[in-house]
Amino acid sequence: MGFGLETIRKIIRVDRREICFLKFILEAYDGIATMTTIDAHQGIVLLRIAPGCEKEVEAIIRDLGRDIMINVFDGCHDTMFDECDWKI
Repeated sequence: MGFGLETIRKIIRVDRREICFLKFILEAYDGIATMTTIDAHQGIVLLRIAPGCEKEVEAIIRDLGRDIMINVFDGCHDTMFDECDWKI
């Protein structure tokens, strides 16, 4: 039985050498978001953000973006990856 709460999905590109670092940072914020690697070579990852945690994740991404390359792909918030312009 669902409660109507769904995760927010965002696709981001990160320096591929930093994929593990980003995953560890998100895991340190227990339950805030999960991360799945879509394309390791290009550094494309999918974030599934817990309801109500969007602002915290945005702040984490913004802060990390000062030190590592991170790009958020706007308009790529659902499972329709073919419609998203994330292939570089």
